[in-house]
Amino acid sequence: MKTNMSDTSNRLHSRFLLHILVLMFIYVPIVVKSQQGFNLSGEIICLENGEAIAFANVALFDTSHTSIVSGAASDEAGTFKMADITPGTYNLQVSALGFESYRKEIDLLNGNLSLGVIGMSGKNLELKDVDVISRRIPAKQASGSTTFFISPKMQESSNLGTDILRLLPGVAVDLQQNISLEGSRNIIILVDGKERDGSYLSQLPASKIDKVEVISSPPARYDASVTGIINVLLTQNDDSGWDGHVYAEIPASGSEVFLTPAYSLNYGFGKVNLFTSYNGDLRRFNITETYERTVFDNPESTTITSMQILTQKTWSHKFHYGADWYLNDRNQLNFYGFYNPYSQELDGTTELLATGINPGYRKAEKNDDDINHSLFHSLWYKHIFNKTTGHDITLETSQHTLRAVNSTTYTDTETGSSVENKMQPDNRSMHIRLDYSLPLGKSTKISTGMQGRFRALNDKNQENFSYRENVYAGYGGFSFSNSKLETSVGLRIEYASKKLPGQEPVSWWHLLPNASVKHNLNNGHSVAFNYRRSLYRPGFYQLNSNISTDDPFTYSFGNPNLQPEQINHAYLEYSGRFNNHFLSTRLFYRHISDAIRNLMTLNPNGNFGIQSNNIGNIYQYGIQISGAIVLGKAGINPYVKLFDASSNPYQAAREHAVESRHQLVLESGLSAYVAFGRDFTASATFQYTSPMNEIQGNSFSGALYFLSLEKAFAKGLKAGVVSGLPLAKDFTYQGYEFESSRFSHRSTGKLNLSSVPLWIKISYQFASGGKRQKIERATSVPEREIRKGF
Repeated sequence: MKTNMSDTSNRLHSRFLLHILVLMFIYVPIVVKSQQGFNLSGEIICLENGEAIAFANVALFDTSHTSIVSGAASDEAGTFKMADITPGTYNLQVSALGFESYRKEIDLLNGNLSLGVIGMSGKNLELKDVDVISRRIPAKQASGSTTFFISPKMQESSNLGTDILRLLPGVAVDLQQNISLEGSRNIIILVDGKERDGSYLSQLPASKIDKVEVISSPPARYDASVTGIINVLLTQNDDSGWDGHVYAEIPASGSEVFLTPAYSLNYGFGKVNLFTSYNGDLRRFNITETYERTVFDNPESTTITSMQILTQKTWSHKFHYGADWYLNDRNQLNFYGFYNPYSQELDGTTELLATGINPGYRKAEKNDDDINHSLFHSLWYKHIFNKTTGHDITLETSQHTLRAVNSTTYTDTETGSSVENKMQPDNRSMHIRLDYSLPLGKSTKISTGMQGRFRALNDKNQENFSYRENVYAGYGGFSFSNSKLETSVGLRIEYASKKLPGQEPVSWWHLLPNASVKHNLNNGHSVAFNYRRSLYRPGFYQLNSNISTDDPFTYSFGNPNLQPEQINHAYLEYSGRFNNHFLSTRLFYRHISDAIRNLMTLNPNGNFGIQSNNIGNIYQYGIQISGAIVLGKAGINPYVKLFDASSNPYQAAREHAVESRHQLVLESGLSAYVAFGRDFTASATFQYTSPMNEIQGNSFSGALYFLSLEKAFAKGLKAGVVSGLPLAKDFTYQGYEFESSRFSHRSTGKLNLSSVPLWIKISYQFASGGKRQKIERATSVPEREIRKGF
């Protein structure tokens, strides 16, 4: 056997004692409450040389592999023993640094059982890539990322993957299951290295999540429009045989219906894994959208007040499917796809009252018709040149289509006249990507690749809107690491061109560098510096110049001449572990140029126009603090971000009385969980962001908080109850306000709630068969367009 470990005998003794103490802390309560049972013992050796393996972790799970029954660590002679185990059938798992994990199903039915000699195969490891966790630390800092280790208590207090994310500092999940990282939704979600959208986590059982890697500064290989990455790593490999889960929700009130049913099913045989899953999103609730505008230009001020009382009806059915094919040890193939029909409609009444020079009152019925069909497929191939060094090449191609009909009709209740706004998006995109990785030794590595993305955006209801965009990218990176220093540099070069009907193609180049340096201090403390330049590209509704009439005084339209906004982000971070706690403090600076924001203007005829524009620059600088604090059977994860947001509008915005401004912004979050007796757990989360400077005005929303209680039962069954915003009665999900020398504007969108909204959640997991390897890959998943409503 060949490994790169060299521990002294003192360190081995210390590690052994630490293993024993922590395992006693974790497992003794489980054993104490169980009935008098049988003993389980065995001896662990290395298959290559027959030597004993000391301090291996031995865990005994139930048959669903969701709950730990007992645990132990092998001594210096490689032997272990578990006592007082209730008779039954269990899954045994043995793991040790430098060895492949060992798993076996055992029957402990007829008395004490000796497993005899257990042989484990060695594998080559780079120590920097291995986390030896006896008493599991809450988090670990790396260059440009933080890894949060999910404790059993966090798993028990959650049902789905989105519940786990709510417990992490800096990660927010709202009532619509929208996921954001450090205030941005423009992120990538990975599951074991496979890119998935946020809805995929809504069908992923929380008990399968082992750790979550949060990357605040993505390297050059990721798309330039991405501000962060959340990589969810699972606890176990795919099964040979069947495994899966089902999940259901039951609303306790008819005032607000939030249903997210889900299932997953995996089947492995030979060299093939087949998988399918489903997650639904069925919602119905009442919202109130209002605005008030006052015009100062006239001798007598004019005030316009609008109120829309609406019922939002949202449904989505997303069907995932795919296959992994292990051709041999060096070649892997993966196919993945989904089909997603969905709709979001807001129906109800609108009232408009105008006072001043042109007074009036209007009332209309609002009716939406919305249907969308989204289809995505990808094919991925990986060739491994040298399995022990990570020398590999990957090729991926994907295609996405979206066809939709979106229409809104306003019908005057008195005259019967109507106005219809209609769009028929027919959008297609194709993506191809090639990545190559070459280690130059144990400490250095280079990577390179190229990428092409092609978009065609059409509106069948508007023949003159036909937008074409092609983006070509080449990128490379170099990394070096040792026990004291981790550093990486990368550069992404993008060439993009766009074409509009009747216009010559427009093209531009972007150089997007990134760099990170991390110095490891003593005892888990470190100091790091990170820098990255990224882009944000406008979506279909921001580019589409089709005019929509929102009310008799307001119309909105997109801007096909928008340029991507550029973001330069740098931060200096200190992080450290204090006993079993983790703390990170960051000083940061962000500059957004060519910021894409809505600009509201007042026309000479007294109407208001709203258009997306490259409106100016935004500068942000401040401090960010996050942590993971473990208090026995409880945990608290705080997140606080305080910064100054200043804006500098371009001349086109200044001509409409938009001025430079400063705004102090607080972004905060807090999550907590605790375990009680009898397999009960509880959790709570809180999220709040103060008004944000958006150049012309401030956007704002209300505080969001959740309370939940979970109960685990035998054989993979779990039930719980969750309440969102209890006693609040309403929730401001969006708001915008500003005041200029010409006019002022304030708008809010509120979700109307019952006094204590409740949802009952039930989940069940099942599994059979042995464990098998899974393909780790990344694929490009399209983002859903930003729509109106909550």
